[in-house]
Amino acid sequence: MQTRILVVIAHFFKEEQNGKYSSTRGDKKSERQTALIQTILGWLSLSKSRRHLDVYEECFINIPNDINVDIVIIKNDNNHLIPSYVTGRGNIKITQVNLENTRYLPFAAHLVMKNNIEKYDWFAYSEDDLQVSDPYFFDKAILFNSKFGNKFVLMPNRFELDLQSPVAKTYVDGFNQTPEFVKVLERMNSVGSKPLLLNFNDRGIKFERAKNPHSGCFLINSTQLKNWVGKSYFGNTDASFVSPLESAATLGIVKTFAAMKPSPENAEWLEIQHLDYKFSRMKFSIV
Repeated sequence: MQTRILVVIAHFFKEEQNGKYSSTRGDKKSERQTALIQTILGWLSLSKSRRHLDVYEECFINIPNDINVDIVIIKNDNNHLIPSYVTGRGNIKITQVNLENTRYLPFAAHLVMKNNIEKYDWFAYSEDDLQVSDPYFFDKAILFNSKFGNKFVLMPNRFELDLQSPVAKTYVDGFNQTPEFVKVLERMNSVGSKPLLLNFNDRGIKFERAKNPHSGCFLINSTQLKNWVGKSYFGNTDASFVSPLESAATLGIVKTFAAMKPSPENAEWLEIQHLDYKFSRMKFSIV
């Protein structure tokens, strides 16, 4: 039986004079487009629909798939870096929204999911600079869900790779005691404060309540989405968690479910790469 997955990516780029964010800086344009392409490819690579090259027979052999991935990219007017060849793929759709305040663009992803609630088994949200490389990313998330149920949502650990940092790999979503984070932690669903344990390939994997629930993405199944859609706060644009970007990716999820992440000692079990280095180059002391 095929598992149908919809990935919704919120994408924006508009060059501004003295732009504050990467999505508004002209010197970041090429870098941002490359990140978007890698993000799209990473999610599409998780589809089990693929082909193998047979040089002897001079043909490609299609492999049957049990996971199918479709992508919807949300953009605002012409403020984007989507290459023209991307729009020609059958499993990628472009949805346009028109907003005065484009920082609220990511919230449109929730409505796209709602409108497709009967068409897919799983729904993923992703910022436009996150790359998945683990071919078993969906399999692991689905395994976690089948083991622990719909009260929990497993969030990946976000990391950066940087050769200019003392250590090449840095997990970047650590605990934060700023008022915005503390307020979110206070509002988190109270289910499941204790760690969860899963035996995976004779290895014990521990999952903890996320001290920082933000990952820039989330993955929920259709039952969980229906639960969220039924809440009074679904569809609002509550941006009280840091900013609209972080709030769209995190706040509705932690209001509704217990957000879990693989514990630090097995952080790589479910992870996603932030295609940047702004966190890993922060000048903090090493302990």
